[in-house]
Amino acid sequence: MDKKRGAINLITSIVLRVISVILNFFALRALVHMMGVDYQGLNTLFNSILGVLTIFEVGFAGAVGFCLYGPILEGDKNKIAAYYHYLKKIYFIIAIIILLTGSLTAILLPYLANGLTITWDIYLAYFSYLLGSAGLYFFSYKGVLLNAYKENYKKDIASTSASVIQHILQIVFAYLYPSFLLFSSFSLVNLVLQFLLVTIFCQKYKNIFKLSGDLSPENKKEVFRLVRGSLYHRITGIVSNSLDTIIISSLISVTALGNYANYNTIANAIVTVLGAGIASTVSVLGHAYKSNNIDIFKRYYNILMAGGLILVSFIFCGYLAASTPFVNLFYGSKYIETWPLILAVSCAGFVHLYAYIPAAFRDSTGLFKQDAIVPIASLVIQIILKFSLVWSFAILGVVWGNIVGYAFITIPGTCYYLYRNIFHKKLDKDFLFGIACPLIFLGEAALTLLSTSYIHYENQYIQFIVNGFVGVGIAFVCSTICALSIKDFRSFTKIKIKHLFRRNA
Repeated sequence: MDKKRGAINLITSIVLRVISVILNFFALRALVHMMGVDYQGLNTLFNSILGVLTIFEVGFAGAVGFCLYGPILEGDKNKIAAYYHYLKKIYFIIAIIILLTGSLTAILLPYLANGLTITWDIYLAYFSYLLGSAGLYFFSYKGVLLNAYKENYKKDIASTSASVIQHILQIVFAYLYPSFLLFSSFSLVNLVLQFLLVTIFCQKYKNIFKLSGDLSPENKKEVFRLVRGSLYHRITGIVSNSLDTIIISSLISVTALGNYANYNTIANAIVTVLGAGIASTVSVLGHAYKSNNIDIFKRYYNILMAGGLILVSFIFCGYLAASTPFVNLFYGSKYIETWPLILAVSCAGFVHLYAYIPAAFRDSTGLFKQDAIVPIASLVIQIILKFSLVWSFAILGVVWGNIVGYAFITIPGTCYYLYRNIFHKKLDKDFLFGIACPLIFLGEAALTLLSTSYIHYENQYIQFIVNGFVGVGIAFVCSTICALSIKDFRSFTKIKIKHLFRRNA
């Protein structure tokens, strides 16, 4: 496996997104303070609607990216060019469909934004977001090529740099000229900057762009076979990430969504940052799968599943412990929520992020169609639970519907099909470890809540720091003990420790 390129992609993705997320927090803080929490709810609703519209992409990026690994390894530039031009045509059609569908969806805004009057400037703000989202498909096929060449970091530099500029402009103008329309219109600045940067980064492949060639019927059939499988996974991801917001906004209120978003935005930001980092390893894992034997590939899986428990528990136990002091400091005491909702948001964040790990192995091996039943079952369970529980438990019911789908279907199902179709092994203790990780985190979260309930400081800065240390300390100790039960992870850890001491010596 190309560990150097994988590390570059991972580190670049995480560092750049951390910068963008921090600035996004300040942009949302300016939005809440200068325009009100209702606009925080609207901002979240618009992003969720556009998230649903991305379903029209149906997985062409992953399918074509997987198909490109072989030609890239073989140096077949004509076939690479054929895939490139094919995806370019597909993405143009997708962009038009999203623009048309998004425009029709605007009719539903008064019904989706419960408790809020939709004025002309809100409609224009929505269309700004729509243009910024759909416009990406007019050039993002170039980003797919960068990913296939294991140069994910270039795509991340382009998207994150544009987001940073967008958030800086939003912060400045939110205080100078508070206008939700102006706040939203900076998404178009993001679009233009991304286009320029991606175009610059792809200059080295201009010789491929100049080549012409049609994709053979067999190759197109293979792309659509992969697309059909990945479509189910995309639908599940979109439902879990976007349907929650739409349910809360339409069945409860935009104000309730805004208050919930103060917490959930933090959790989503963590998932987005680290999830993108994990996803950036897909191309590297894909090349490793094509060039290594299955036993070595299985070893990578065991190491990342065990190490992932430590990382994700560390992050979300810290979030669970420190989120309330953070919201108190950042937004104000009137936006503080009760511990059951914070626990639910933390658990949802954990299962969402942890699911990225087996999903990365699934995507890198093209295991889309074989495990199609997994996202379908998860989707059905989530829809049933969310719509049935929201009437009795409000936001809490919606979030727990999400958790059940991921913890009991998505993660175990993906792991099962990896064992059956890729590793060709019987279910072992490593498999049981992977599906038990959500329950391990729930125990760590309960211990974190109990421990922090005894900690009280008048100064919220101290409360934030102490709570955070307690949360991450509990998670690190407990999850490390569990992770070391995996033989491959123990061996990997020993080797790294020996190298560290040898280097110091």
